Amino acid sequence: MNLDFLTPQLFDGLVIAVIVIGVILAALRIRSDFRRGPRWPEDEESGAPPVAEAADKGEKSAKGQGRS
Repeated sequence: MNLDFLTPQLFDGLVIAVIVIGVILAALRIRSDFRRGPRWPEDEESGAPPVAEAADKGEKSAKGQGRS
């Protein structure tokens, strides 16, 4: 079995092809995610702050109370 076609250039081409295909698939996925809109529409409608912001506000109010 003659495997002379397995050259370093072939493997370099395969690596580049896999990277290009991965970038294209990632771009398509990001595009579909942005086109779909918010994941949970009720969060956008209620105007509630994200969980991280709510936790920060809770910590600030707790700091203002202090321990006696």
